[in-house]
Amino acid sequence: MNSFPDKINTSNFNKNTLTEERVLFYLRRDIYDFLIFRKNNEQYFDLGQFSRKYELTTPLTPTTVDKIVHELKELGWNAKYSFGNTVLFIYELGGSRPLAYISDSADI
Repeated sequence: MNSFPDKINTSNFNKNTLTEERVLFYLRRDIYDFLIFRKNNEQYFDLGQFSRKYELTTPLTPTTVDKIVHELKELGWNAKYSFGNTVLFIYELGGSRPLAYISDSADI
C-alpha cells in the first residue's frame, strides 16, 4: 500500500462497511490458500479458526459466508456448513464429497 485509500477519509468513513470488506478480503485469501496448499488430511476450512486468527469480535454472518459460497459455486466448487456452522467443506461440483462430510450438514 503506497498510500491510504480514500475509503478512510472522514467524510466517507463507515467502520461497519470497511470491516465487512476486509473480512471478505481475508476470507477469500485464506480459502484461496486453503484450496492451493491444503494437505491430504485437511478436509474442511475452519471458520472458527479464521475468526480467531483475525480476532473477529463478531461471528461471521451467514450473509458473508453466502457471498463466498456463491463465488465458489460460480468457479465450479460446492460448499457446505457442518459442525454447528464452524467449518466449511469445499469440493468440486459433481465430484465426490470429502471423506469427513457429515450427512446432516445444511446446504448454504
